[in-house]
Amino acid sequence: MNNYSEINKLKNVKSVCIIGHLDPDSDALSSMVVFKHFLQNHLNVRNVDLFADTNRISEDCQSILNGEIINPPLNNYNVAIALDSTTLERLGKYQETFLNAQKRFVIDHHKTNTNYGDINIIENSSSTCEIIYSILKAYKYKLTNRDRELIYSGIITDTNNFTTPSLTERTFSTVSEIIEHIDHVSIYENFFAKFSIKNMKLFAKSIENVISLENEKILITYLTKEDLIKENADHNDLVGIVNRIATISGNLLTCFIHPKENNMYVSLRAKKGYDVAQIAKKFNGGGHTGASGFITKLNIEETINIIKQEFIAEIKK
Repeated sequence: MNNYSEINKLKNVKSVCIIGHLDPDSDALSSMVVFKHFLQNHLNVRNVDLFADTNRISEDCQSILNGEIINPPLNNYNVAIALDSTTLERLGKYQETFLNAQKRFVIDHHKTNTNYGDINIIENSSSTCEIIYSILKAYKYKLTNRDRELIYSGIITDTNNFTTPSLTERTFSTVSEIIEHIDHVSIYENFFAKFSIKNMKLFAKSIENVISLENEKILITYLTKEDLIKENADHNDLVGIVNRIATISGNLLTCFIHPKENNMYVSLRAKKGYDVAQIAKKFNGGGHTGASGFITKLNIEETINIIKQEFIAEIKK
């Protein structure tokens, strides 16, 4: 296991920025906030700013920030740290901020990471929060209960409530060491048992649009721009839809396509034994074997046709 000696280079640094991926999820935001606490309270970093290219933080992730400022006025940074982002491009409008820093770190759990930092800590784990916990443990950092709640939030969401193939012995060891100090039931309810009417209507529409192939082993669905306009919805209102589609009995490969700004956002899911990460990588995306995604400029029909071909090829391997 990595001894994380590179992290020592952050000690007493004057100014650091931590950057998450586009439209950050719970794992990205939680790891950003916890690592900020560690840098300030344990490594004596004077100034730590948080950034992520997003128009709106989803409602279920609002509590993660809990007063933390995101996207303050830009500064000149000694070090930039990219968390939970597979590629430089996934940093969105903060790519230059990352590149302009004197030293660049990348910490991520996706096997498709392109190692775009000067120092890259890439581990095949359940979540970036799991890696952050391992780093903090190696440095004997005393976590607060708030830190523990955030780490658990990142793990539980990125593993879809402990159901993805990315789970390892270290995942459960991490959880066992933090769970007695947190209200894990409330965290579960916040992320998995609380859906808005808007989200449920969009989920119903996505069910209506399902395309089934190979005796329902393949499910492809989508929402149009008009669907989102009708419900006054955006990307953040679609949380959980692809994972719920993937629970349909007999399904092995799932795809959910929807508009995001002027592009199409494609979420892919796979049951154990199948690999959607290699599909996403073909289209400059990334992720895990069981959960990946990418953005494309193709329209919905073109995207569906590509996914059909890729999924059928994957099933027949």
